[in-house]
Amino acid sequence: MNVSLIYILMMSLAVGLFCMCRSGDDASREQALAEIEKLHQKDMAASKEYDIETLVSLMTDDIVLLQPGQEPVKGKEAVRANLEAYQEEMARIEITQYIHTFEEVCVVGDWAYEWGMFHGASRPVSGGEETQERTRLFRILRRQFDGSWKVARAIWHAMP
Repeated sequence: MNVSLIYILMMSLAVGLFCMCRSGDDASREQALAEIEKLHQKDMAASKEYDIETLVSLMTDDIVLLQPGQEPVKGKEAVRANLEAYQEEMARIEITQYIHTFEEVCVVGDWAYEWGMFHGASRPVSGGEETQERTRLFRILRRQFDGSWKVARAIWHAMP
């Protein structure tokens, strides 16, 4: 199955869940959104520092990442290996900014989906110009037994 088809299926799931997103207990939804915001804050801080262990800890064991132009990355250990493969390259740049902006976060029981974008900026440690990146992002989250949330599925693509 190609990445485009998987992306369409994930978006269809999100649209199908849209009506359910608005129902339910407001207090429990607000609590879930507060916990999801904690995930966002940890994710942004770890991404800015390229903290592989923290990034991996924010994912479910059965995580699936659908990255542009690559085969799906399945499972925490595969994600860790994928991140470690870029560690040397990442050591040569300073991430100066990494911010998520989600346009929608929808909680449906122990699952949630969110879509939006992240904006990043970096520059070579050795000096040089800062480069900017804007990337669209869609994620499916799963509530954990302790009430925290982790990323279960993610897909993204760079903006022009």
